[in-house]
Amino acid sequence: MTHLTPRARLVRLTGLAVAVSLLTSACAGAEGSGDAAPTEADDGPVTITFMSWLRNSEAVVEAFNSSQDGIIVEFQTTPSAADNYTTLANSSRAGTAPDVATVEYPYLPDVLAQGLLQPLSEEAADQVAEEFPDAARNLVELGGETWSYPLDLAAWVMYYRADLFEEHGIDVPTTWEEYEQVARQIKDIDPEARIGATTANDPGSLASINWQAGAQWYSADGDAWTVDIDNEVTRQVAEMQQRFVDEDLVWVGEGELLGQRQAAGQTWTTLAGSWNGGYLPVNFEDQAGLWRVALPPSFTGEPTSAGNGGATFAVTADSEHQDAAEAFIAWMTTTEEGIAARVAGGESSVLPANADLVGPARDAFDTSFFGGQDIYAVAAEAAAAIPGEWTWGPAQSTMDTAFQDAIAQVNAGTTALPDIFAPVQETVVESLNDRGIAVD
Repeated sequence: MTHLTPRARLVRLTGLAVAVSLLTSACAGAEGSGDAAPTEADDGPVTITFMSWLRNSEAVVEAFNSSQDGIIVEFQTTPSAADNYTTLANSSRAGTAPDVATVEYPYLPDVLAQGLLQPLSEEAADQVAEEFPDAARNLVELGGETWSYPLDLAAWVMYYRADLFEEHGIDVPTTWEEYEQVARQIKDIDPEARIGATTANDPGSLASINWQAGAQWYSADGDAWTVDIDNEVTRQVAEMQQRFVDEDLVWVGEGELLGQRQAAGQTWTTLAGSWNGGYLPVNFEDQAGLWRVALPPSFTGEPTSAGNGGATFAVTADSEHQDAAEAFIAWMTTTEEGIAARVAGGESSVLPANADLVGPARDAFDTSFFGGQDIYAVAAEAAAAIPGEWTWGPAQSTMDTAFQDAIAQVNAGTTALPDIFAPVQETVVESLNDRGIAVD
């Protein structure tokens, strides 16, 4: 089979006259690039809307609009991921949904269960199958359809203050056992400092450490779901996390307070997705050159990571411009120009799910905050170490809310972390039953 370049695929995908202007001599003769049927582009530019909270999204839109004149993308911002899904659902009910939505991997089954998306066209689905790795494809191919284009592989990594570790002659921990030992050392060295924040401080981090440990919270068999949030692996992980909290080895609290401690140099590490490399320089500019990146501590001693967020772009069920929407999404996720526009200036450090674009992303990203370290090499290593046996469920919003409420009780000392998973599971199962989704 002939593999077309991203720009040639764009032509075949959309049939929009504007796409011809994107072709370079390298792909001008690509097979099938002239056989698309006429579309709405024959009547002039097509205007579509794109909603996102991701950093540099507006710059991406400006770059796309400047690159051609057949599709006009209007950008709608949402303050955060937390607001995104409520806004998407409400706008769909009101008949004002955007054409292109940003949907994180964990939320894709939930958004699908609400009927908010339309499946990608056959041509777009083929492009996703050809250009993205199994680790990403497995999360966007559901029920025999492909629902979105992956943007990044949000591998879980550990950012750390290299200057503090070097000053005190402490090795960066590579296992959770070492992490606990180092946590005690740091507290002895500086009673006002901690190794980091608890990984049980938010639902995303809680899921990542359980993913890394080998837990399986959801599985699907046909139309029926199995929910196993309250399992032995998860309880064992929770016991370790609870011990860290009980012995005051990690920070516990709200994000604003944690940010203040990090700004004060009282936090030696932070565990987050590879996307966090773009947040640190913006929020802690005066710590430039002091941070580095490593794989997260593992349970086995073998390099093991997990997913931590990660975004995809999908066409909403209400969109009447699927061709144009898919053309824009393909440009964002499969071309060097699209990725370069996102990471330019160092505000975004997404690790492209398309392996061919990791190099261009690395070249466009300013690594000075990390002392020149190739953080993309570390992120790629972490992505390769993500266990593949993980499924997100169709009640992500419900689960997140239940976890947030339970975590607040843990932080207040009114319950213990190992005890929260059974009630969270009950809440999720009840939600699925109420929505008519079969549960084994």
